[in-house]
Amino acid sequence: MVQSAQVQHYLDLSKKIIGRAQFLLEVPLVVADTKGPYVIDCDGKYYLDFISGACTQNLGFDPQLGPMPCGFPFPYAPGIIQLEYAQKLIDLVSSAANLKLTFGVCGSEAVDAAIKYARAYTKRKKIVSFFGDYHGTTFGSCTLTTMPGRMGKSFAPMLPECYAIPFCDSRAGDDDLEASLKALYALDLDSIAGIVFESVQGDMGMLPMHPLLLKEIAKLSAKHGFLMVADEIQLAFFRTGSFFSFELFDNFMPDIIVMGKNLGGGIPLSCVIAKGEIMDSLNPGEHDFTLAGNSEACARGLNNLNRILSLKASGRIDELCAKLKHSLQALKDDFPELILDYTGAGLAYGLWFKAYGKYANADDVAEAMVKACFKHGMYTQRLSSSFLRIEPQLNLTDNQLDTGFEIIRKAIMDIKAL
Repeated sequence: MVQSAQVQHYLDLSKKIIGRAQFLLEVPLVVADTKGPYVIDCDGKYYLDFISGACTQNLGFDPQLGPMPCGFPFPYAPGIIQLEYAQKLIDLVSSAANLKLTFGVCGSEAVDAAIKYARAYTKRKKIVSFFGDYHGTTFGSCTLTTMPGRMGKSFAPMLPECYAIPFCDSRAGDDDLEASLKALYALDLDSIAGIVFESVQGDMGMLPMHPLLLKEIAKLSAKHGFLMVADEIQLAFFRTGSFFSFELFDNFMPDIIVMGKNLGGGIPLSCVIAKGEIMDSLNPGEHDFTLAGNSEACARGLNNLNRILSLKASGRIDELCAKLKHSLQALKDDFPELILDYTGAGLAYGLWFKAYGKYANADDVAEAMVKACFKHGMYTQRLSSSFLRIEPQLNLTDNQLDTGFEIIRKAIMDIKAL
């Protein structure tokens, strides 16, 4: 089938940067727009859509449903905006490496994709995560989720051949490191397909992994052939000051990167990035979702990314990171009887409390702080531990940041007054 040079260009780009599991492409279609019952390719040619966008558009691409500046989503074929966004993301990882990407619909599902890729590429079964991790709620990702109180496993048995080992944060001693590595060795390193990890364990209080643990895992990966899977769903996009949280660690590069949450700028979207040979270990259609990488999510995500990159280039994100850390230290200095510590990096911190007054344990203090902050006009969380979650927007003004810490101080005074 003969196609134009423009169509061929985008088809070649798709083959170069999109994992083959993404599309079941039977014809040379590159989507630029949609209208009514028609799909419009990059040459402006109209095609009558006789599968209703795989039954996602049962009224056709109807503008009465609401504005869709980049056309309605159309599955099973690459679109220009998807390819543009994929290329931008890949270049942020490495413009030199042979990397490919597949889009998905949420972070949990992207972790499941990473499990598939690790098993398919290595021809092994074992997947390892760390105690305290939160990776999602789809079947594979929730099997790897061992955060206390977060996943009841009421629908067990879980995915087989998944294991958890002790996590060591940056404050851990030699004995803790030894225990974690001993648990890893016990699993038979040559039978492991992949290790899924958070460089900064987010929902346990923004705890950076001990650098020696990550360094040893990288050495073992190179020696024994298992893949390192970085879960960057929560902390990518300069949340920790670096674009990826794993960039907090010198000379480290995972084999697979999983992204989600902010990827679509508020619209559900996720992706997996890895070298081409890993991404092509799955066959076409083996990890493909009808609305994965839809045009609106990619357009909004790309716009969101460009704005964030501009903020970073201006120095504002680094400035805000410094101001946030200074404000946290001031709280710790002013209220040593109530505040134990703060952990994290950039714009992702956990503020940890001590037992105080009528509160028998630190968890109760954190719970009371969440309620007191809400009373004074701020929403935050404690999740299931004794810390307050602090992850403000990257474009917060100084006044807004100051207001947030004024509210925290008011909440502390409420606790002290009881």
